[in-house]
Amino acid sequence: MYLKKVLMLALVVLVPAFGLENLNAQTLQEILSKHMQALGGEEALKAQKNSITDANVFVPGGLSGKVKIFFKYPDKLRSETDLKIMKELSVYDGDKGWVQDANGQVRQLAGMELEETKSQIYFNLYAYLFPERAKGKVEYLGREKTGDIDYYVLQVTPEACDPVKFFINPETYLIDKTISKSDVVVITNYLSDYKDFGGIKVATSMRINMGDSTYDIRSTLTGIESNPQLSDELFQMPSALAKTYHFPPGQNSVEIPFVLNSNHIYIPVSIGDSKPMSFILDTGAGSPVLETEVAKELGLKTVGKIEGRGVGEGTQEINLLSLPSIRLGDLVIDSTSAMTISLQALSKYEGMPDDGILGYDIFSKFVVKVDYENQKLTLYDPSSFQYTGKGQILPITLEENSPHVKAKIDGEYEGNFVVDTGARTSLVLHTPFVQKSGLLAKTGKKLEVFSGIGIGGKAPGKVTRVKSIEIGNFNIPAPVTTLSSSEKGAFASQKLDGNIGGGILKKFTVIFDYPGQRMILEPNANFSSEDDYDMSGLWLTKEGDTTRVDFVIKDSPADKKGIKEGDVILKINGQATKDLLLRDIRNQLREEPGKKVSLTINREGKEKNIELELMKLI
Repeated sequence: MYLKKVLMLALVVLVPAFGLENLNAQTLQEILSKHMQALGGEEALKAQKNSITDANVFVPGGLSGKVKIFFKYPDKLRSETDLKIMKELSVYDGDKGWVQDANGQVRQLAGMELEETKSQIYFNLYAYLFPERAKGKVEYLGREKTGDIDYYVLQVTPEACDPVKFFINPETYLIDKTISKSDVVVITNYLSDYKDFGGIKVATSMRINMGDSTYDIRSTLTGIESNPQLSDELFQMPSALAKTYHFPPGQNSVEIPFVLNSNHIYIPVSIGDSKPMSFILDTGAGSPVLETEVAKELGLKTVGKIEGRGVGEGTQEINLLSLPSIRLGDLVIDSTSAMTISLQALSKYEGMPDDGILGYDIFSKFVVKVDYENQKLTLYDPSSFQYTGKGQILPITLEENSPHVKAKIDGEYEGNFVVDTGARTSLVLHTPFVQKSGLLAKTGKKLEVFSGIGIGGKAPGKVTRVKSIEIGNFNIPAPVTTLSSSEKGAFASQKLDGNIGGGILKKFTVIFDYPGQRMILEPNANFSSEDDYDMSGLWLTKEGDTTRVDFVIKDSPADKKGIKEGDVILKINGQATKDLLLRDIRNQLREEPGKKVSLTINREGKEKNIELELMKLI
């Protein structure tokens, strides 16, 4: 998930340089002076301008490939990642940047990706050594002992970018280690085997760690070409590859029915010649995902072992593969790069199979219309799509393959939000946004639950209601809102303020036009409906015929009646739960305050009848 950006960061620090801007401590000046001499001296570093850097990359699980970086002085950058099963091209022309993804689609760089590109250019400019080239700051943080080495630790911060820590060996005055953050991910890069390239010493071996050493990525520098002639054509916006999809003859759109299950959009998808399977359509997914066991059943070979992250505070293993084709109704998409991950835990919370997830690869290729009210999905060829409706058109930015929109909470707290069809909640506010806005103290009753379930497990948080959320001209009162308290995972993001999920989106027909960088909202018949929430206090799962209590909200009707985690719900209102869908069970538990609901539960082999009186929890 973070593979490309990690590789880029690793190669950026192959040729580090430091400047003397705003430095007051004599100790720091001495360290930098000796470090510069260890690298090759001021003359050699000043002479280095244009460069072509080549490296081999090795990912656990049998995945390997190459990375090539072109830098043209003073501000042009091109990076090519080729891991065979996954290729990506990133270009920055000195003003704007673009990325061409593994499946040939092109979008403009924005947000964190653009920030990271500018940081890379800063280091390639030797801006610490030559402060007139770009603004930044370098600080001496002191000594830090690791093993037998008592390192000098410097922190280097390009203007408007995140800092990078450098651990300088006091014997060699070369860098042994760097530590940086990519939003919520801490990246440690171990450098060794320095060799001379054009009079400059550069580390040729790298080991990149993002938390679990099982998934460490290794890279070996194979060459640096100093001051080559580089054409500006290398840094122009890439062209999208030829269309890899096929509408039925004479058609430029297809309509696909979907099932709205717990605010998730489930569509029928075939992989190759397989029977239709159940996939979630998720704007928050950057790459197609196939459930691990489904991939095995289809006989698809995977490579690579990557540390995957999501809303939870943990991680899960991701493998890469190539899908022979994707069929959605009568629309066929040719072979595409994808990844596998276990979705079995998610399936039990959904009460139906999660065979896979489709996201950016669909939204980037088509204009996508989601009619929540009638549960119909329409995919249009962008070249023929023209909007003539009366909905509100909102600009979106695409950051790391997800759509972002500006929104305002309670009329005063503006933020940058992911529009996330894969979130069944209405609104999640990320931990730093909650802290900055003080909403934990300003909101009313709060329920101790968790803020989300996904890759990495459960994320902690409290459920409440804010006064409102404004999206464009639409003001949605009292949405059910999760105030995240995660310290890790996506909901701890300092770069994004929250997720607008299915509970809000289902009030509209939503048109996602990634090629036009816009989203169109058309209110539907449910727009004015109150955003509802469970009234029993039960979080349920379903596996096969078994409906089980996963969590009980404190002081809720279920808690007061003594229902406990692990209890099995056999019947609801006289109906056997094995004959009901989980969403139908949940609907009966949120109908209206004061309604009586009878349950038959099994606890350790003993049955018990319980009657709940539903109540509004928030």
